[in-house]
Amino acid sequence: MSVNVNTVYSRVLAILNKEQRGFLTPQEFNLFANQAQMDLFEQYFYDVNQFGRMHGNDTEYSDMLNILNEKIAAFATEATPSQTGGYFVLPSNFYRLGTVL
Repeated sequence: MSVNVNTVYSRVLAILNKEQRGFLTPQEFNLFANQAQMDLFEQYFYDVNQFGRMHGNDTEYSDMLNILNEKIAAFATEATPSQTGGYFVLPSNFYRLGTVL
């Protein structure tokens, strides 16, 4: 998933705008909400890596690795990339590669 330069620029401007004294426009709120969602989503992958190194839990609803994999599974898809000129073109909604078969 690529990041639009304009999105990064808008977020930096919103963060640097300290003179508003707590006022947040709807556009700035959406920028921060999007950033927070992406931070949480990225944290899932880091946590899967960390909990994957620890011994698992035998209980059905408290195994953190299982819980995190369920959260990520909502976004997981299977796709067959198309080949163009010796290269494979990734889908537009691609974020991370899980398994290659």
